[in-house]
This record gives sequence, C-alpha cells and structure tokens, in this order.
Amino acid sequence: MKIVNLNNKNIRFGGYQTIVAVIIIAIAIAVNVIFSGLNLKLDLTEEKFFSLSPKTEEVVKGVTDDITLYVLEETGTESSAFKEILVRYDKLNSHVSLVYKDPILYPQFTQKYIDENTPKIDNGSIIVENNVTGKFKVLTQTDFYSSTGYGESATQSLAVENAVTSAISYVVSTIEHTLYISSGHGELNLPKTLTTIFSKTNMPTQNISLSTEDLGDPSTSTLIIYSPHTDFNEVEFDKITNFLDAGGKALIFTDYDTPELKNFNALLNYYGIKHSSGAVVEAASSNMLSSYPTYLIPNYSEHDITNSLITNNFLYFSHYLQHLIKLIMYVQALLLHHLFLHLMKPS
Repeated sequence: MKIVNLNNKNIRFGGYQTIVAVIIIAIAIAVNVIFSGLNLKLDLTEEKFFSLSPKTEEVVKGVTDDITLYVLEETGTESSAFKEILVRYDKLNSHVSLVYKDPILYPQFTQKYIDENTPKIDNGSIIVENNVTGKFKVLTQTDFYSSTGYGESATQSLAVENAVTSAISYVVSTIEHTLYISSGHGELNLPKTLTTIFSKTNMPTQNISLSTEDLGDPSTSTLIIYSPHTDFNEVEFDKITNFLDAGGKALIFTDYDTPELKNFNALLNYYGIKHSSGAVVEAASSNMLSSYPTYLIPNYSEHDITNSLITNNFLYFSHYLQHLIKLIMYVQALLLHHLFLHLMKPS
C-alpha cells in the first residue's frame, strides 16, 4: 500500500507501478500514530499506567510560555489516577504548573472560561491555560475516557495523556490549521470516529462549497474531498489545483463504486494518479479478516510512522479498497500487500 504526497510536483517517471489503496490511508496512519505512538490510551490493567510517552515529554519540554493545568475537584476527593499522570507534566517543565481548584471554595473561578462552546464546566474538568496569551482549552470527563471493542470484549481506557498533551499543544500554538471539507458533490459524511479525532485534537473543520467559496491560506489549510459522486466544475478544478500548487495539502477519498467523473479524474491525473472502478479482493485467507476477502490485512514496513504499530502489535485492516494505477510520483510504502489480489468490478 502506498501513500501519495499530493502537493509534491517533482514527478519522476519510473514506469508503471500498481498500488492497492486509497488516499484514506494517510488519515488512518496519522490516527494510528496519534493513539498508538503517543501511548495516549492506557489500558486500566496495564503496568506502566502512569508513564508519559516520549512524544509527550518532547512537547512539554519544548513549552516556553507559562502554562497552568487547573483541575476542578473537591478537596479530599481528588482522583489519584489523574493526579499520578498530571504531576508528571508539572515535573517535566518549570513552565507547566498543576493547580487544584475546589469548586465549592472557588464557585466563580470557571466563569471566565464559559462561552457558547462550553456553557457549563463540571466538577472533574481540567482547564489548560496559557498564562501569557490567555488562550485556554477546557477538558471534560468525556475527553478522559475511551472504549475499544463492543459488548463483553469492550476495554475501558484512559485517554488523559491524549487530552492534556493535545490541549497544551493547542494553547501554545500560534497557528490555526483549518480542515476544509468539500461539499456539493454528493460527498459521503465523514465517519464519526474521524470527526471525534478532529475535535479532540483541536483541529477546526469547515464545510466549503468550492463553486462559491475560496480556500484559506495554503500553509495552514488542508482540503478533504470525501468520496464525491458528482463532478467538480472547471472553476472548482482550478481552485483546487492552484491551492495545492501553492503548498496546500489534500486528503482525497474515493469509493470502489465512484462513477466516472471527468474533472475529478483529471484532478487525480494531474498528480499522477489513475483509479479503476471496483473493489480489491484478497485471495489468501491469512491476509483477510474473518474470511471476508474485501477486508484486507497488510504487513507493515519499518518506518517512523509505523514503528509504534509494529511494537504494539496493532492490527490494521481496510475494506473495499480501490485500485490505483499509473503512479508516477514519489511514494513511500507503509502498508504492504502481497500479489494475490484481484479486482471485483461493481455490478
């Protein structure tokens, strides 16, 4: 499986190469890194429960503004699990301070942090504030827990490190990166899992109609085109290519049954990509999930992006992948499939 750098125009002709993937893998790998590489989910039964990841240590040690973590808990009822984790932030950098505020003793403390996005701040929340700029992020109880699996196999996990580290990165950042989501072409809705990740990592999203609206600064913007089913017009095509040529980035998704779209296909071809309709089917049972041939399980190549997945024995699978061909630009193989693959045409 390959990942395409869409805004790299240094095309080198190396013959015909075939990959089995869609550009969705760019997000999938990024998400895996966030939740696996940073050790952001800590199983409640795991040892080393309170250790912080090397990436978190790097982020916190790099902080130069004075940051305060305000924990809203009543005196004597503080969560020992949270405290064990939070004190490590305080110890990593003298610019980071941990302060407990009893809501009963300080009932008006949260008033300045309440706005239309956070109309109420409950006991157990954490407020991360940059004391230099005044920028802050309110973390609620829902930010600190996550579950994986379903029914009896569900595992309850803490996501405290994920939430706090992301909030610190947000309040010290001077750049607001926006994700523009293309609309008006029968695009599918973004999966809830993905929108939740965007929210938790403080990445604002904005729907955009390219026929009437312009994209933002290419240096701080990413365009997401999620499986369009009607075509882009010439004006939209020019806006997208001009945006990418100026350094903007894009994540482009296609369905195995995406219809023939002249301008959309021209956009992909502009960056050396051509796709075939149909879903990729796995022939080897060892590389499919639960005997479903359209659910492919790849092997990982060694790379900074995938090493944490290898170390943690993370199982990644993808389904109903589309066949991309004639790739004539630089790619880095991260997920690898063997040669026993077939293309199933849509009926």
